[in-house]
Amino acid sequence: MAKKRGNAARVLALVLAGLLVFSALASALYMIALGEEETPGRDSCAVRAEMLADEQALSCEQIAVCVNRTGEKLSQLFFSCYANALRRRETLPFDADDLAAAFPQGYAPGGLEILEVLVDGERADWGMQGEAEEFLRVAVDLEAGESAEITLRYLLLLPVCSGDMGAGLFDWRLANAFPAPCVWRDGGYRLNSPLAAGEYAWNQEADWRLELTAPKEWILAASGGAVSREEEDGRRTWTARIDGARDMAVALSRRYTVWRQGKIAVYANDASAARFALETAGAALALFEEWFGEYPWAELDIAMSQYCLEAKSAPGLILLERELFAHDARADMEFAIVRSTARQYFGCAAGNDPVNEPWLSEATATFAALLTYRVRYGEERFLREMRERVLPSLALTVPGGVTPGSAATYFNTRAEYDLVVRLRGAAALYELWDAMGEERFLAAMRAYLEENRGAECGTREFVAALDSTGGSWGALLADLLATIAESGAQTGRYER
Repeated sequence: MAKKRGNAARVLALVLAGLLVFSALASALYMIALGEEETPGRDSCAVRAEMLADEQALSCEQIAVCVNRTGEKLSQLFFSCYANALRRRETLPFDADDLAAAFPQGYAPGGLEILEVLVDGERADWGMQGEAEEFLRVAVDLEAGESAEITLRYLLLLPVCSGDMGAGLFDWRLANAFPAPCVWRDGGYRLNSPLAAGEYAWNQEADWRLELTAPKEWILAASGGAVSREEEDGRRTWTARIDGARDMAVALSRRYTVWRQGKIAVYANDASAARFALETAGAALALFEEWFGEYPWAELDIAMSQYCLEAKSAPGLILLERELFAHDARADMEFAIVRSTARQYFGCAAGNDPVNEPWLSEATATFAALLTYRVRYGEERFLREMRERVLPSLALTVPGGVTPGSAATYFNTRAEYDLVVRLRGAAALYELWDAMGEERFLAAMRAYLEENRGAECGTREFVAALDSTGGSWGALLADLLATIAESGAQTGRYER
């Protein structure tokens, strides 16, 4: 099958380097991190990676054990390869306003170079599909309930990019970079193509293991936390594990110092800002555990990053834009951390289609973040946050008639998406909270998260959780999502 190549000389050098690394790898990789077994019946992904600092790449071998839970025979499995969105300018997941920040040195391509695919140890029939070659299709012969072991050998080529995946002077980022099993829902695979607005990635939850070797001066923050051991050749090997997650995300830097408190670790180079981040995340997580149940994973890492889109919440890891660590940015940093911590529950733990129903994670996380201000600082501060953050979104005119319930594909820019889905969506949930009362509303949110943790859910499941507290709330929710800009924009709405 045709597989597109980048610069031939560079790829050849990387392939040779990769093959040298692979020759030393053991074949049984999917228990590499801590020697513990995965959850029976759940997919698992184990990655062993070698950092090639001079080539700005990683040489990887990944073993995925995929279980056929569809109830029917499968002839193919799909993996998301969202790193390939960087292969061509036409498929970049950035709008025009973000492009210069994403590529500070100008656009350069990156992505996956797949070298070999095996199924149960045998060479497999495979191919790439999608406009950006963002999906890997692997031929299998799986009856319902059976599993297959898929071995992928590939190179990750990182451009100088400040998006989900990329290299920079401050850090390297790997979010939505490793191939991940795609979600099967409603009789087929859900293949969400990259978008410039919102979170498009929708992967099947899996038990992830990572073993990454890098020069010893590099420090790694990762989904679920990481530990390291030094090697004899001046390198360091990091191991990380996170169970029931939709991604294994990583930030690497030579400039990190680590601050820890309880379940939270902050990776940064600014002591004052790091301590503020620890305090903020700790207070938020304590409230969310009280409201929504135990945090889904053992550790939450927060990494200072060259990430250009303010904040990225991946399972067990939050990337924060470096500018938020400035002393005069504390208010924005606080909101970004609290909202991203809420996002660990909404979307990361309880899955939803981020393209067709993005409000289920975006609006819920935003309003949950706003509610923390009410508990920590009092009613007036909560209402002031609503007035200053949310009320302006209701007064602005957005072209196209989009609403908080619209699919992400309807938004032309990230700014429009944030204004409508996150902020107007939070306004709609405020009205719902006001109608239900806080105790009933939080009980419904907890029921939704507990029932759908590790599952793929939608508006139907959300309404079922609302109704489980008594009453019938679906019609009100639908009306609010459709009309909030008309019904909630009056001056003084958030005054008491």
